[in-house]
Amino acid sequence: MQRAIVLLLFFSINVISYVDRHLLPAFGTQISADLGLTRQQFGFVTGFAFVAVYAISGPIMGALADRYNPAKVVGAGIALWSAMTALTGRATSFISVLMPRLFVGIGEATLHPSAAKAFLQLFSKDQRATIFSLFFLGGHIGIGLAYWLAGTLGEALGWRQLFFYLGLAGMALCVLLLISVTPILRSKGRYTQHAEHQLTPLMTSFKKLEHALRSSARFRVVIVGFALVHMLYASNQFMQIWLASERGFNDYTASSLFGSIYLSVAIPSGLLGGIAADAFAKHFNSTKYAFLVIVFTLTAPLLFGLRLASPSSVFFDIGLLASAFLLTFPYGAMFSAVLDEAPEDIQSTATGFTMFACNVLVIGGGTWMIGALTDFLGSQNHAQPLTSTLLLADAITLLSILCFAWLHRHQKAHAST
Repeated sequence: MQRAIVLLLFFSINVISYVDRHLLPAFGTQISADLGLTRQQFGFVTGFAFVAVYAISGPIMGALADRYNPAKVVGAGIALWSAMTALTGRATSFISVLMPRLFVGIGEATLHPSAAKAFLQLFSKDQRATIFSLFFLGGHIGIGLAYWLAGTLGEALGWRQLFFYLGLAGMALCVLLLISVTPILRSKGRYTQHAEHQLTPLMTSFKKLEHALRSSARFRVVIVGFALVHMLYASNQFMQIWLASERGFNDYTASSLFGSIYLSVAIPSGLLGGIAADAFAKHFNSTKYAFLVIVFTLTAPLLFGLRLASPSSVFFDIGLLASAFLLTFPYGAMFSAVLDEAPEDIQSTATGFTMFACNVLVIGGGTWMIGALTDFLGSQNHAQPLTSTLLLADAITLLSILCFAWLHRHQKAHAST
């Protein structure tokens, strides 16, 4: 029962965090118009500015989660990001929307490392892909929910009011977490054996992380593969704008369409993805990496079809479904693979570093690149500048297949020796 409570609360917090993160792009055209943002400025706010702070904070928050009760670490983070989310609704310019998002990034950086530490304390290794799939399902639901809320309630309430309500919801979850989860984690795992001040010092965690990166090629490659997949997250920051500006949808219709499709795919695929990965590896005596290669290879043509098909075509509808499936179905397997390659005593620190790589190098750089290249192509009178840019981003996403194929061969070769 205690494990179910911890999983449910971290799941709910993950939903809120991703609604928060994606509500800006879900109102992309409206916020850009209200605040006078260019595509490049919009990409900077939703991408690089947010994720740079988020990712720089990630390794620090991971080290704190390795050392202290993770419920306390993430509780402080929720309080910070919820207050800044409410403040975002009062923005009147590029700078006034930018500043709160920086602090939102610091707060949200506490979540994934803290969740990883909590789950590692409570669940066995053979449950890992399934548990992380369930946890990340909350994030996928949050993405779809952000777009659905923008499309269905946005016109009536306005984007500013929705940000205020979202901040209040985050504060309520913070109180529930601190009351219920903190004592559970204090009584479980390493907290029953060690006082908090005896746990791994922060600098020691960073030195161990550096050693792991230097000594393990598999650890480096799995981080690169996992990070490359997040280029699709960068593309999704522009999904509402793309549907409205180059595919002819109404602003609110574009948001509700993508949100509804994302939710319809994310829930079943997020639930089944981790279970399928664990079952595949066991039944075929294979690796999670082979599972990932199969999933990405089969889905890749459908993703490119989305960008090229007419909105009236069945391939467009299938492509929208595939774009959501590709992010949700394999996510738990990818995240558990990162933890499998990380040293056990710094897995939260490794989680923080991995999110740093995903967010700064890929999501942050990717959103800025997409915005800047779209503005450039538009200035050259390109007919569909955002479509062309998103095709390039999709190609970068699928480079992850090479990483997972290498990891599969290496793991099978190592197992046979």
